[in-house]
Amino acid sequence: MKSPFVETMCAALVCLGLSEAVHAIDYSFTNIVGKTSGAFTVPGLGGFNNAGTVVFDGRLHGVPGIFTGSGGPVTTVYETNGSFSSFFAATINDSGSVAFNASLDAGGEGIFTGNGGLVTTIADTGDGLSFFSAPSINNSGTVAFSAFDSAGGAIFYR
Repeated sequence: MKSPFVETMCAALVCLGLSEAVHAIDYSFTNIVGKTSGAFTVPGLGGFNNAGTVVFDGRLHGVPGIFTGSGGPVTTVYETNGSFSSFFAATINDSGSVAFNASLDAGGEGIFTGNGGLVTTIADTGDGLSFFSAPSINNSGTVAFSAFDSAGGAIFYR
């Protein structure tokens, strides 16, 4: 009778003998924002789109905001000098629309979209929802997220 250990080791050796050689892949990094940017602190990656635009939340000169970049100058999408007190979990689609979770100066939180101009409210605590998750936005502008309502946790889209 063979032990399970011996059988496992034999199978692993056979697999190793059949595997192909590992080859390094050439790639390069693009610095979006980092220590060399000086003015930014606490950047948190949100996502990126097919054009290579990265969206992230962080602080610019101490002011929380949502920003985008693709290796050149960074663009401020929204800052807390409006009706928002903080930002979480931003994502971006191919047309540059950003979906994000934010806390409001007036209290509560919600899921919002925009591209630096007018903000569209997708859902907020005024809708009877709470504990919003990170949103996801598709190229049609539809936003999906999870939150809690009176029946418990659920996934929504709009």
